[in-house]
Amino acid sequence: MRLIPALDGYRGIAILCVMLFHAALLPIGWVGVPIFFTLSSFLITTLQYEQRERPAREYFASFWKRRVLRLFPLHFLYAALMAIPLFWFSQRPLLQLFTLGTFTYNFATFFRWESNPLCEHFWSLGVEMQFYLLWPALILALKERSTLQTAGLTAILLGPAARFLGYWLADTLGVSNGTFAFPIFWVDAFGWGAFLALAPCSPAALFRQQRWRLVVPAAASLLSLAALAMKPGVIKGSMVCVAAAVLLYLALYTRLSAVLEWRWLRFLGTISYGLYVWHFAINNALFHYWPCPPLSAAAVLRFLAGILPLTLLVALFSYRFIEQPFLRRKTHPQPASPVPPAFPVKTENR
Repeated sequence: MRLIPALDGYRGIAILCVMLFHAALLPIGWVGVPIFFTLSSFLITTLQYEQRERPAREYFASFWKRRVLRLFPLHFLYAALMAIPLFWFSQRPLLQLFTLGTFTYNFATFFRWESNPLCEHFWSLGVEMQFYLLWPALILALKERSTLQTAGLTAILLGPAARFLGYWLADTLGVSNGTFAFPIFWVDAFGWGAFLALAPCSPAALFRQQRWRLVVPAAASLLSLAALAMKPGVIKGSMVCVAAAVLLYLALYTRLSAVLEWRWLRFLGTISYGLYVWHFAINNALFHYWPCPPLSAAAVLRFLAGILPLTLLVALFSYRFIEQPFLRRKTHPQPASPVPPAFPVKTENR
């Protein structure tokens, strides 16, 4: 598969938004999370669609080998390092470590099980891991491009209804501050990534070939319209997911890709996993020892002189000595059938 450098830049924008948000410098920086989700879905869909004709055992073994080598070493190293402060400061350290170790920290966030400030950012990795449990199995089961595109379209249209369900459940349980960590809250972000990965089946062709299957996305639309009528605020998340999809489309098809290929953006994208894992702990330490108002000149200085260089240094070390030795063990599977991919995609860091 050919490298698409702009996708590293796309990932670089996502991690920069998240870091600026947590540094109290970009109030809308949380949009980096659905950008990550959309890209992850696009890459996973593209790769797994090529492998769908393989025997199920080989299909899942190859997928999970790549995921484990990519995510587990750094994740569990961080969890081990956090064990001591969790036991020292947390009233429920075993629950904290269990949710962190099983990639279910989003439930700790959603239900407010005394989530720890050193680990709160792992809610998004939990949501992504739960996507991995479902979507590759659906690709193997459904197989046909148009059917899978219908599934992606359904997820997109179901977005507002899924968010409404999350808000309703959170309000009912009295945990409204953790709504964003609900497992299906970002279902349309994943839907957009899948839809774009399978885009060569045009919407017109989709309608001609699969009219009866459009009943499912139509029903999703009705549910979402009802949700919008009852809680108009749920549309904000859908608009952000659309923006993430548009940015991905521009990265793939337009001259904007030249901007996303800037070396510094690609550099941030390459080490984005390490930046994501380590930045929260560094943030918390500097917030404690270097307090200043959000959106202030002092906060900018704290970020540029403290948070950013320290996080880059740790992430670079992490990438070189922790991540890369495992990434070299990853294999790049060949398609089991001569079906061309939707787009040529970089797989080294996925």
